[in-house]
Amino acid sequence: MRLSPSSFLAFVALLLMNCSAPSADELLEKAQAAHKSGNYKEALEYYETILDKYPSGKYKSSTLFLLGSLYNNELKDYRAAIRYYRDFAESYPEAEDAPLALFLIGFIYNNELQEFDSARTAYVSFLSRYPEHEMAVSAQFELEHLGEDAEKMLHTEKPEEEELGH
Repeated sequence: MRLSPSSFLAFVALLLMNCSAPSADELLEKAQAAHKSGNYKEALEYYETILDKYPSGKYKSSTLFLLGSLYNNELKDYRAAIRYYRDFAESYPEAEDAPLALFLIGFIYNNELQEFDSARTAYVSFLSRYPEHEMAVSAQFELEHLGEDAEKMLHTEKPEEEELGH
């Protein structure tokens, strides 16, 4: 039995539909599962695929933030983390996690990369955009103590404590 050209095209179309690329939902689910199980390379591939295949999709904002988090916390690639956090904060300034992303940029510059001018710029930007945010006090503290050793600051007695001890 021979297929007519139209039947053959219908068969190929059906075959291609069954072999279609995974949806953004499926990719995000796979990325998060890989991330959770510690397979960071696989998670990166899935997150990057979401951005490549669905550049305007509903998961772009969360994927940018998740990539920043993965690079920051698990992979310790701080420049990549900053790149994704910045893209997220600039593209989605009204998103719930935008202030956190901007704060983390300053934090990484200050505490991980010791690039204090860049940290200052990030913290000042954070404070100008989100002056009432719950992390504004932390950003101001970081700004006032750029370059100082965090361990020393934690163990240094405050003047009020010394006065109470007398």
